[in-house]
Parts: sequence; C-alpha cells; structure tokens
Amino acid sequence: MYSKKLTSIVFIFTLFISTIQAQESSFSINIKLTVAESIKDKVKPNGRLFVFLSNNSRREPRTQTWPAAGNYMFAKNIEELDANEEISISASSGLQKTATWSLNEVPEGTYYLQLLWDQDKEESRIDAPGNIYSKVEKVEVTESKEIEISLSEIIEPRTIVDHKHVKEVTLKSETLSKWWGKDMTVKASVLLPGSFYDEPNATYPVRYNIAGYGGRYTRINRIISNKSFSDKKRFLKEKSKINLNLLLDEYNEFGPIQIQDRLDKILNIFYEEYLN
Repeated sequence: MYSKKLTSIVFIFTLFISTIQAQESSFSINIKLTVAESIKDKVKPNGRLFVFLSNNSRREPRTQTWPAAGNYMFAKNIEELDANEEISISASSGLQKTATWSLNEVPEGTYYLQLLWDQDKEESRIDAPGNIYSKVEKVEVTESKEIEISLSEIIEPRTIVDHKHVKEVTLKSETLSKWWGKDMTVKASVLLPGSFYDEPNATYPVRYNIAGYGGRYTRINRIISNKSFSDKKRFLKEKSKINLNLLLDEYNEFGPIQIQDRLDKILNIFYEEYLN
C-alpha cells in the first residue's frame, strides 16, 4: 500500500514538474512590420499577410508551404493596408495558423522567420509575380521578444529563357474568360527542333508535354539549362528532326485549365506568329 502511494506521489510530482518546464520553454513573439521605402509604391491595400516560421535553414520559409513538421504558417486577410504605417503582429492579431501553438507560446528553439504580402489577384499562388516579402531572419527563441522586420523584396514576373529554339505563346481562354467575366489568358512554351530554321517547310510531329498539378510552362528553362538532357534527346542538334515540343501550363490564374480549350489555339497562334 505504501509503495503504491509513493509511486502515485512521484508520478504526480513528475507530471507537475514537466508541466512547469513545458510552460517555461515557450515564449511570445511580437513582430513590428514595415515596408521598405523602395517598394512602397508597389504595395496594394488589400491582400493576405503570411508569417512563416521554419526550422529548416536550407530553404526560404515562404517556399515551405507543405504541411510538414517544422513548417509553421500564420495568415490573415487585411483590407486598407497602409504602407507608410508600422503593423503590429502578435497572438492577438486574429491569425489563422497551421501550428498547434500561437505566437505567445512559441516553443523554445531556432527558427527562420519570413513574412509575405500576397496582393496578386491574377494567380492563386503566394509566389505570384508582384507579391512582396521580407528577407529571412534567424530567430533564437529563448525568451519573449519583439522583432522588427521589413517587406523589402518583390517577386519578379516569370520569364522564359532567351534562346532561338524557345518560344512563348499567350492566348485568351474562352472558358476562363466566360467564368470570370473578364479576359483571362493562359500560356505555353515551345521547344523547336534543331533543324527548324534550316528547313522552314518541314513538318514535325507535335509532342504535348502536360505536367502534373502545379507544373508551369517555365519548366522549359530547366530543359535548356540541362545540357546533358538536351544533348541526349538531340532536341537542339542542328540537323535534328525530333518533334516540336509544346509545354502546357498546368497552373494558370486560378488552377488547372481544360486542355481541349487550348491545344489547337496554341498551335494556331504559334504558326501565325512564327511561320507566316
């Protein structure tokens, strides 16, 4: 009987100590956010503010949106943001979060902090051109602290590599335009065979490269920069008559689009612009 009571007392005491230690090992973070003078004129008043905390030092937190261990996101829609005023961000800011804890109970540890202002309304991705973000700041959470950080960087427009065998095609999507009640465009990139300019009257089979969900037409840049790939496939050999490659964009302004809405149109636009 005495042994059981002693065991119970030890268990309760251990649990109490563990609770106290757990409480002591979490701290609050308050963020003071400003906008760099150089990009104040680029800020739009309505958007969604993201706070990223990550344990991964190898990648920018804003690129780690997959719900994996060590990636934590906090976000809130804001209307009438004033780029000239400081913004206070804390646990009382009404942030939605992926973490099980709030900003007033951040577990002790090393984090990488980054903020992003999602103001683009042409794409449904936070890495859309025109969105602005801060540089990454390393934060040692060993006590409650206030952090000053500035939105100073802007995501530049997507570009296609400058290469004579690479072309970009833009066309209006009738399906998306009808749905949104305004003109909506989609893009594709074209990789020409090596003999394209030497034999302008030649005909080529067309290979439609359809990526998985989220694949972009800009993946052609990786193909061109990968010398072993282009040499192995002989796409760019001068006498090559390998098929003409059309790389479709599987993540347009608001998600994947209907393929039948664009295949023939893309080719027609390409032939009219480059072959006539």
